[in-house]
Amino acid sequence: WYTYDYFVRHNRVKELEISFSDGSTQTVTLKDEMVPQVVKIDKPVSTSFVKVKVKGIYAGSTFNDTVISELIIYDNSPAETVAVSAVKASSVYPSDADGNYEPKNVEDGVLDSMWCEGDKGDGTNQWLEFTLAQPTTVSSFVLVNGNAFSPAYHKKGNRAATATLRFSDGSTQEVAIKDFFLPQTIKLTPVSTSSVKVTFTKAYPGSDFNDLCIAEASFKP
Repeated sequence: WYTYDYFVRHNRVKELEISFSDGSTQTVTLKDEMVPQVVKIDKPVSTSFVKVKVKGIYAGSTFNDTVISELIIYDNSPAETVAVSAVKASSVYPSDADGNYEPKNVEDGVLDSMWCEGDKGDGTNQWLEFTLAQPTTVSSFVLVNGNAFSPAYHKKGNRAATATLRFSDGSTQEVAIKDFFLPQTIKLTPVSTSSVKVTFTKAYPGSDFNDLCIAEASFKP
């Protein structure tokens, strides 16, 4: 997922065989699209391992290597983050050969995708607004700051330094954001809310680009 060009130049998985410790298996077909794909297990299974085996591929235009960017396995435990029904942004950087920079990218679980603002400034006063699936008490803000592809690319674009969180009851909280590309959890004063608007009030400057980017953002109850 480094860029769309690299996506099509390498092989992509078409068919996966999923195996579990009880001996059961399931074969699934994936779309040849640069989008996160969720595979539903036919029947919940208690297992000590999950093995995925590539059974078929979409051929790359240049290289004969098959690549997977992210793989996440979900169990039936309650979700650790608050469910979000919609994400809006103050502005969006136009799509290019690397892909799109839509606000939905901050909740897709993929570190190689991100939201980038499209304003002429450095990202100050740009915002993301999260509509929660239902009113919930939130106590933490979890963020992957900037471009999380690598430490080098993280420094090339602008990153968030501070932000104001506004909740549906009108209250606000100011937070400081660290300048590194790994996930960081920011403690909040717990508040019951149906939405959170995150306005970025200061940015760390990038070495190459003057656009603020956020790889992932979520809230914990």
